[in-house]
Amino acid sequence: MNMRSLQMRLMVTFGTCLLLTAGAIAGYGVFNARHTEQFVTRTTGESATRNAKELLLNKASDVAFEIGRGLETALLTARTLGNLFSGIQDHSTGLTLSREQISAILRGTLRKNPNFTGVYTCWEPEALDRLDEIYVGAPGHDRTGRFIPYWSRNDTGHIWVEPLVDYENHQKHGNGVRKGDYYLLPRETRKEVAIDPYPYPVQGKDVWITSLCVPIIADDRFYGIAGIDMRLDFVQSLAEEACRDFYGGAARIAVISHNGLIAGVSRMSERVGQSLKAWLPGTWDYASRQIRSGTAAIRTREDRPVLEVIVPLKIGRTDAPWAVMIQIPQAVVLADVRNMAGELRARQNESLLKEIGVGLGLILLALLMTGLLSRNVSRPVEKAISELRQSYAHVESASGSISAVSSALAAAASEQAGSLEETAAALGQMASATRQNAASANQAGDAVRDADMLIEKADLKMGQLGRFMNSVGAASHETVRVIKTIDEIAFQTNLLALNASVEAARAGSAGAGFAVVATEVRNLALRSADAAKNTSEMIRETVEKIEDGQQVAADAHQAFKAVAARSVRINTLVEEIASASVEQAAGIAQISRAVTRLDEVTQENAANAGETSASSGEMRLQADQMKKTVARLAALVTGNGLPVTAPAPPHIPGSVPVKAPRTATSLIRPPAKSV
Repeated sequence: MNMRSLQMRLMVTFGTCLLLTAGAIAGYGVFNARHTEQFVTRTTGESATRNAKELLLNKASDVAFEIGRGLETALLTARTLGNLFSGIQDHSTGLTLSREQISAILRGTLRKNPNFTGVYTCWEPEALDRLDEIYVGAPGHDRTGRFIPYWSRNDTGHIWVEPLVDYENHQKHGNGVRKGDYYLLPRETRKEVAIDPYPYPVQGKDVWITSLCVPIIADDRFYGIAGIDMRLDFVQSLAEEACRDFYGGAARIAVISHNGLIAGVSRMSERVGQSLKAWLPGTWDYASRQIRSGTAAIRTREDRPVLEVIVPLKIGRTDAPWAVMIQIPQAVVLADVRNMAGELRARQNESLLKEIGVGLGLILLALLMTGLLSRNVSRPVEKAISELRQSYAHVESASGSISAVSSALAAAASEQAGSLEETAAALGQMASATRQNAASANQAGDAVRDADMLIEKADLKMGQLGRFMNSVGAASHETVRVIKTIDEIAFQTNLLALNASVEAARAGSAGAGFAVVATEVRNLALRSADAAKNTSEMIRETVEKIEDGQQVAADAHQAFKAVAARSVRINTLVEEIASASVEQAAGIAQISRAVTRLDEVTQENAANAGETSASSGEMRLQADQMKKTVARLAALVTGNGLPVTAPAPPHIPGSVPVKAPRTATSLIRPPAKSV
């Protein structure tokens, strides 16, 4: 098929417009999909991070509560023993206990508390009964005779008594804890203390423990201490258990003493007793300051993408709080968000491929219809060209016949022939103009129909947009009801937390820890209520905007309907113009045939005129002009510029050449080229 033909030009023009339109729509779809994906990923990532921080704080508080409960029990026992032993030196109580009775009390306490590793007391020289010299080397005494019984339980559960060691030793272990801190620190501070993790020999085997010690004071005099030792195994086991079900074990939970020594850390039991600096060389200084401050904190570490939370662990009446630290990689927290983003991207790509496939199919269908339409337009034009070729061939043949006739009426016949030639040329111009009007009307009709199709598609999309906005409005109303339910739940939670605080206050010191938790729960409930209120207000504003959008979409829908009605009316008028042009062309053709017939009659009347040959020559010139016009029209339709060859007119012997009369041929212009 010739690429310069009218049919191919129409197909290329319409195809280019369709491809540009489809490409613009597809490009906007890709941009909008990527923008939506980035927005969803960013907002869900921020929400997941906030939820993870709250979850980390809650988890750390739970772990601190569990460990603190165990340590509080031991410290409470030590406090009870200390108060009991202080009564021995308070003469107003009249309480007297022998060393054997005190030792029996310690052993009984150890038996009744399987979580305790050791129960002991350590008295100043001659502070109990001034009988130290008598008990030199006795069980629970060393060579000084001081009363220092240490009742301990080994790995097999065997309970044994032996004298305390290193109670006056100021030397430090490798982690910086003094060997005698369990006795020296209560004596120096005269306060309850929780000793940092340190190794102590229990029945001949070094065990990592923490000591909870209470000073024995009467009349403002220090007499000794009562203490409970607990293995750090129970802290390690609680950290392991808490980590196992938290984010699939990906987190790291550690319990750290006031001076930055590790009492337990999940999946790293070998770190027990080591300093925080050895475990976290890059951030230990910040963590140490936070632990000493006794306040909760959460942050993202500077050296790597890890969320870190530190929650204080208050132990009894001690002034040195411990802390629970939880670390978890941000990649674990955002794993679900990244998976969701990947799934969203895959679905968007799949949807985009489907849209491209449907668009290409519609473009191919439109190109096919355009080809059929252009073919239907070019065929009548080609047929007219063929008829014109035959016409100018007949004209040339007739001019040859006229040349053979007589030149008797040369002057009159020549003038009459010139007039007929001018009339034929004018009719040719009228016929060409009429055909141009018909072709332009057909093209305008095609354009109106294409515009009508685009308006129908736009109207359909506006209807879909209205229905989508209705569904979004309904979903927003449903979200408002859910937020209201959350607000009610927060209100009930606040009431329950308030009741819990009242009950904890009634319980006194035993419910102090529970009161703190109840207060935090109440604060969270109040924050949840405020967040629910703010969210409800935002959704209400969104619903109002959606309703405004629905009204705008409805107005646009009505406007598209009005445009479609006007388009139908324009199409009808264009079809009427095309039909009238066709009828006009038929009338001009009839007139042209009548003029030709009149020319034949005139030639018959001037059969003997010698100058009829001149008229024949003039007609031959007109035929040549018609041939050139037909060639240009054929080049426009078929796309090639080859000249159109007409058959040569027959030569009649005996014809007399006659000088052609002056005619108005120079005034006759060929019809304008149709574009």
